Order: sequence, then structure tokens, then C-alpha cells
Amino acid sequence: MLSKIKKSFLIDHTIGTSTGQYIYMDKSFANKDEKARLISPVFKSKSNEKCEFRFFYFYNGPLLGGLNIYMRTKANGPEKLLFYVNEELGNFWERKDIIIDEKEPFQIVIEGVTGSGLFGK
Repeated sequence: MLSKIKKSFLIDHTIGTSTGQYIYMDKSFANKDEKARLISPVFKSKSNEKCEFRFFYFYNGPLLGGLNIYMRTKANGPEKLLFYVNEELGNFWERKDIIIDEKEPFQIVIEGVTGSGLFGK
């Protein structure tokens, strides 16, 4: 069974209210190296301004797998890796800000890759 990315509606880390959302990847029935992806709508920068993609992530436990963030300018086109993590960070939320300097319309692709560990969730 493929791993899934689920939405949960409890408390968002960024704004601290129940109106926010977070996602997590459940590895319960997945094999090592299976992938789940979220693909954003198309974004356009205004007047050649840079865009900022800010997110928080929690990456704690052995043999988790990986988290990759890509950008692409065409549907199913080549992807540029903007960020990745594949090593345990600790029992805390980490903030990441990515500045995107792209003149063309673009999409953000968030990819989770399952690891081999029991806690790879």
C-alpha cells in the first residue's frame, strides 16, 4: 500500500490556531523509498519580486526517510531541488524560509520519502 499524506485540523504551528493546518506522512503500511507528493497551485511573482516559501517541519526518529522540496515551471517538467532533509533533527519543530527568484509561473512540490524505520512516520 502506498504511503499517504494526510491533512489534520488541530493546531497549526505557524499561526497557533485551529484555523491552520498541517500534514504528516503515515508510513504504517508503506515500504522503504515509497513517495507521497503535494503539488501547489501555480504561483506568479508580482513585478519581478522574489517570493518566499515558509514552512515548519518536525523530523524526529530513526530511519525516517526524507523530505524534499522542489520547484518547477512546467507541469511534469524538470524540478529544481530547493531543500531536503534526511537526518534526524530532534524533538522540535524547525522553521525553513526559501526565497524563490523566478520570473516564470511556478509550482512547489513537497515530497515525502519513506524510510525503513518503525518510526518512519
